[in-house]
Amino acid sequence: MKKARYPLAWCAVMAVAAAGCSSATSTPPSAGNGGTFSVAAFEPPSFIPGQNNGAANEELDAIYAPLTEFNPQNKLTDVQAQSVTASDGGLLWTITIKPGWTFQNGEPVTAQSYINAWNATAYGPNAWVDNGDLADIAGYPALNPASGKPATTTLSGLKALDATTIQVHLIRPDSQFPLELSTTPFLPLPNAYFKNPEAWESAPIGDGPYEVAGKWQPNKSLTVRRYPGYRGPRPNADRIVFDVYNNLDTAYTALQAGQLDIAFIGPGQYSEAERDMPSDVVPFSAPSIDFLGFPLYNSYFRNKLVREAISLAIDRQEISTKLFADLDTPATSLLPPAEAGAPANACPYCRYDPARARTLLAEGGGWKGPLVLWYPSGVGYDSEAQAIGNELTQNLGIRVTLNAQPYTALVANLAGKKVTNGVFFGHWGAYFPSMQNTLANMFLPTGADHIETWYSNPAVTGAIQRGNEATSLAAAEASYRQAEQMITNDIPVVPLFFDSYVLVHSPAVSSVIADVNLVELSDVVVK
Repeated sequence: MKKARYPLAWCAVMAVAAAGCSSATSTPPSAGNGGTFSVAAFEPPSFIPGQNNGAANEELDAIYAPLTEFNPQNKLTDVQAQSVTASDGGLLWTITIKPGWTFQNGEPVTAQSYINAWNATAYGPNAWVDNGDLADIAGYPALNPASGKPATTTLSGLKALDATTIQVHLIRPDSQFPLELSTTPFLPLPNAYFKNPEAWESAPIGDGPYEVAGKWQPNKSLTVRRYPGYRGPRPNADRIVFDVYNNLDTAYTALQAGQLDIAFIGPGQYSEAERDMPSDVVPFSAPSIDFLGFPLYNSYFRNKLVREAISLAIDRQEISTKLFADLDTPATSLLPPAEAGAPANACPYCRYDPARARTLLAEGGGWKGPLVLWYPSGVGYDSEAQAIGNELTQNLGIRVTLNAQPYTALVANLAGKKVTNGVFFGHWGAYFPSMQNTLANMFLPTGADHIETWYSNPAVTGAIQRGNEATSLAAAEASYRQAEQMITNDIPVVPLFFDSYVLVHSPAVSSVIADVNLVELSDVVVK
């Protein structure tokens, strides 16, 4: 697959580590800004940007500085990039980085620092999970041959014009390339990593506002301290402690007990948090969507009438109000409104119409036996799954059984085409607020979450590619909307809810701002 990262919001609500641990609560600040705060996190698989699976966004956000990033208003801003410009119809990109930046060991950050990291990610034998994010750079096929070892170790499309200028040749035009530069696979690596990878992994060295204090130990909390040589805006707190939790309920309980300062909560906790600590709940309208997927490799589920009937039988508004405190809102299209140019009310079968649903199911041949609803366990979906199961039972007369599985097991069963007896919860949380990111990852055969849709269409692929090749934002958005309309007409998935990323914080901290990376760590103030 082109990408292999876990969907962002599922990542943000699951820890693959052992039981949760806790740290001391916030310490008093020094003069002015300062102090320490703690954040619930999940066990990072690695601190190598290209080997991260998207599973340690907060930690990477602390110890690295990206070229570009999105602010809480979803506006793309430069961080370490001074400029990103296109030429040759979007095939050639020139990135100038700001001079004077250093890694936390004093090593200068240069164009080659980026190129070395990107080459390592793209080199197939390394088997880094974010390998596919570099697939559009010229030379990628040579580093990832169908068989045998690559004859080269570097991407032919990368060149350092000087110490601060990177030239990138793409295989095909990509209007979204500056947005992609905000993601973790496009972070740099210092020479210290390549000289001694094992030593670097135990004490990661980045170029961001915080540096790792001491050694990283798996399944233990990680402390980072403010890096005095950081060239960007000075972060407020002196230190951050990332505490590992494997369950959202446990993290939320720890926060209520004063053992934690910031936690991400799942949909099943929204109403409780709004009731118990409304002034400390921070939502962010995310570029993400929950949906029901179908095993389209099963001939029965290729019946469009059955899929439409299931969609019309679900009262999204009632579930949103009762379970989510209206923080997750009913989906009216495939593309979240947080993505620029996304159409509203583009899904005619996303309304609630149980009578029409029963009629369509009968026309589609009815349903025999139980319907199994598969969903990821431990991430707050239990109540939602039960509610949807009840609606399908009441409105379609289908006996629904629930099958909760750990995320990795669910993905393995989907990839192995073992989910044949029902529907499954799917989710996509875009890495940046672009229609292209959702469309490409869900509905292209090379997409990260293609196994959660099992859908592709040459006409859709063409429309997405035309959007990528567009020379204006308006033209790109028009092509992406065209792709979305074709997908909607085919009903390969049932849109459920546009998601919020929801943070809860203790009274010990303020200026807690949620965004596409979940939380703006540098802005948090310890009281």
